[in-house]
Amino acid sequence: MNIQTKEIADKGKEIIQRASKIAKGKLEWILPFIFLALVLYSVYIWYAYAFNFAWDGAKKNEYIRMKQRDVVFEKEKFDAIISEIKERRNNYQKNLQGIPDIFQIK
Repeated sequence: MNIQTKEIADKGKEIIQRASKIAKGKLEWILPFIFLALVLYSVYIWYAYAFNFAWDGAKKNEYIRMKQRDVVFEKEKFDAIISEIKERRNNYQKNLQGIPDIFQIK
């Protein structure tokens, strides 16, 4: 019985050694293949989540209702920003002749 287990262990070691020799010989093809497979799988996952989304009608309506509740137009802030933009435009169009040039080389 002890001889059989030793033979089985020797055959197992031999099989492992042969497999490792084959893997070492094919390693230059295996690693790029694995890398390519991972990249393709990542692209598939990205595409599935980005472009293949699936919402039913109830979920779409809930999202629309939630977004409509959150949007509030604040006219005072809007008018303040518009007036600031107009002021900046007027300052940009002013004549710069009277302003001294601090970078002038003498």
